Amino acid sequence: MWFRNPYKMIWMKCPSTGTAVKTGINSAYFEQWNDNPPKDGAEFTCPECGQKHKFDKTNTWLEDLSKH
Repeated sequence: MWFRNPYKMIWMKCPSTGTAVKTGINSAYFEQWNDNPPKDGAEFTCPECGQKHKFDKTNTWLEDLSKH
């Protein structure tokens, strides 16, 4: 039997290129976020442009890990 990860990957659009990118963080982070959200969102290094981008629930979406 295969283990299915119930979590989804957090994606956002790179503000520099407009390309959809994975943040490298899964939705388990949002579960913790719901309990105690960061005041200014979170930050990651974009795999598309190499810059650091801030994200929060308003500029991200979730996609099933099995699709990618």
